[in-house]
Amino acid sequence: MVKDKNNNSGSGIKVEEINYSFGRVLEKKISELPENFTILFLTNASNYNEIVLGIIEVMVAGKKLNGVYLTANRQSSALLQMFSKEFKNIDLKKVFFLDCVSKGFGESERAVECSPQNLIDLNISINQALDAIPVGGFLVVDSINTLAIYNDEKVLKKFVKAIVEKCYAKKVNGIFLCSKSETME
Repeated sequence: MVKDKNNNSGSGIKVEEINYSFGRVLEKKISELPENFTILFLTNASNYNEIVLGIIEVMVAGKKLNGVYLTANRQSSALLQMFSKEFKNIDLKKVFFLDCVSKGFGESERAVECSPQNLIDLNISINQALDAIPVGGFLVVDSINTLAIYNDEKVLKKFVKAIVEKCYAKKVNGIFLCSKSETME
């Protein structure tokens, strides 16, 4: 909800107080997308957690979808802890993790360890995880930047293209995250 505040300064500037969550803004934007969509979020590091939380809020709490979260930035256990702290009433069992960070910590019923350097194995893991969720679910790739550290640009482009095609074929919503940097054009 946007609420106008009176501005008696005579400057002609309209001040709006926004008193709703980022998740609601994100939900509105996502609701404007086609039924099966693929989207790239370019974000600053300062907004990163808010974007990630907003995605989970919309897709799991709002739309009640099952999904796969490919994390190359943080351990799946740290993400689950952040989600549990933020969301008390959502079923986090709806999210399965492909974890490229937690080397040697062991796999769990909700996470499988993967290597960010082996895109062929990662592709196979994505296929298997997407096959396990119902049609209409979601896939989050967090993040393109981190995968770019470990892989050749051409190979990564082919990998991302294959994931996008897979999302469309399986009727899964694809959500890609990329941190904006000063060097991006």
